Amino acid sequence: MLSRAVIYEYLTAEDALNYVGSGWRNIILVSDSGIAEEHSRDVLTAAVKCVKNGYTMIFAGFFASTIDCKAMDVMIKEDFELRWRFVDYDMHHVDDHLSLPETIPRNRRLLCHLPSSEVVYSLNPSNLAYAAFARVGLGKLGYIGDVNFCEEVERLALITMQTTNTPITISPSKSVLVIIDMQNFFLSSALGRSKGAGHSACNQLIEHGIPAARKAGIRIVWLNWGLTEQDVQKMPPAVKRAFGFFAVPTDTPFEAGDEAFSDHPDSISVDKHGAPTHTQSAHKGIGASCGTLKLDNGTTIDAGKLLMCNQWNTALYPPLDTIYSQGTQLPHNPDIWIHKDRMSGLWGAKTSFEAFLDEQGIKTLFFAGVNTDQCVGGTLTDAFSKGFDCILLSDGCGTTSPSSAQACYEYNSARTYGFCMSCEQFARGVEGS
Repeated sequence: MLSRAVIYEYLTAEDALNYVGSGWRNIILVSDSGIAEEHSRDVLTAAVKCVKNGYTMIFAGFFASTIDCKAMDVMIKEDFELRWRFVDYDMHHVDDHLSLPETIPRNRRLLCHLPSSEVVYSLNPSNLAYAAFARVGLGKLGYIGDVNFCEEVERLALITMQTTNTPITISPSKSVLVIIDMQNFFLSSALGRSKGAGHSACNQLIEHGIPAARKAGIRIVWLNWGLTEQDVQKMPPAVKRAFGFFAVPTDTPFEAGDEAFSDHPDSISVDKHGAPTHTQSAHKGIGASCGTLKLDNGTTIDAGKLLMCNQWNTALYPPLDTIYSQGTQLPHNPDIWIHKDRMSGLWGAKTSFEAFLDEQGIKTLFFAGVNTDQCVGGTLTDAFSKGFDCILLSDGCGTTSPSSAQACYEYNSARTYGFCMSCEQFARGVEGS
């Protein structure tokens, strides 16, 4: 932007006042806290008028290191009519969240009392904002907590990357990479899963997608099946049916009721259409025992109850389990695991996943995982309907359905639901930022 701009710098209040009133459509960058002092009252009044008539004004640079909090509170409230309030902090307040160079001044100001829509960058999990942007009249007011004039103090910059049909610009602090259902049940050979699109997606995420998210400071959310007994009891039969169920001979005593979908002695596994599967008991339905399985290394393991929390079958497929464990130890924006109880992680009025996104002020979702046309696609389309910006990482997800199912979601993601790109395009965008 600055390479195409004509920049004027003014060191006195009189010169600044003459230019501010010149009528140009300008961005006013304020790096001197003197604007809040009485001798600069005329400059501030003129600047506020310009902002309300369409200018953009940004407080940045040494401003944040020198402004008095009370003076700033008064100016923001009375002149700009915003709710922002300013607080001091010392380095020890953020040591658990950020890795800041030692050269950054210890005395800076953060914002509080901001609506999530005005937060550009926050110090998670507190409600303190490091940068903010709000509409004031016809114009906009911005604030950046500190510019130290050293290399990459914080990841405040936006990132532009190429999708299949157009470039997009995203804010890493308002974005997450959502990896869906990359679990043993869907990928492990011990359950009869042969190498396919899901495993290729896993490789692309490991090679490109996950490292790029880490480098950009984009948080990773692992959104997975993980049911409780209460979830199973409340789950509609139509959803349970999708994962198969059991059948018993007609001469076997059986009473329908709450246990109709649980495992029974002498039962056999049938698929969603009622046809016997003649495979591991994993297909006896949600909540039923998956039995004892033999892994590739020859060891045996209790696979646990199908799609229930804290079972082997719902654990992440290696080596993603190790990558997740490492991600939870990150000092800033650690990985998070969120359970879902439907194919979509955003179904209904409010899920745990949606509550997390709202709390963190997340607006942009990068999607990956399995299956593209089921849990990934269901979550993506619900996200689109709820107003999130959606990007499908096409080779970061896969499905066991015919190739036309994958093509359908790639097509609609690029042309209707949002955007589509490969994991390598994602990585190139981050690398070039």
